[in-house]
Amino acid sequence: MQHAVFSGNLPVVRYLLDHGADIHQQGNLEGHDGFTAFHTAAEKGRCAIAKFLLSRGAHVDGKSCHATPVHLAVLGGHDSTLKILLDHDADVLALSLICWLTIRAVFSISS
Repeated sequence: MQHAVFSGNLPVVRYLLDHGADIHQQGNLEGHDGFTAFHTAAEKGRCAIAKFLLSRGAHVDGKSCHATPVHLAVLGGHDSTLKILLDHDADVLALSLICWLTIRAVFSISS
């Protein structure tokens, strides 16, 4: 499903979900390990797909070991996607594991 999201192919995403694909399955695209289809939609600014995935139960604050969808939308400069996330009550303060470990390391070094 991540390949379909990555390329912006909403009909294929819809087909896959209609035929039993797991919306929360973490993919293994190079550089995107641990991302769900929703993470990829946020990262690539795929607004229509993001809305569709949310309508089918995607977690707006889904965490991977890399980033949350909010982080990915911001880093990608996808304002429209970010608005969709915020309209669905995304937690802008949610930390991914990488962010948390980085913050923890900074405070450990400084003490």
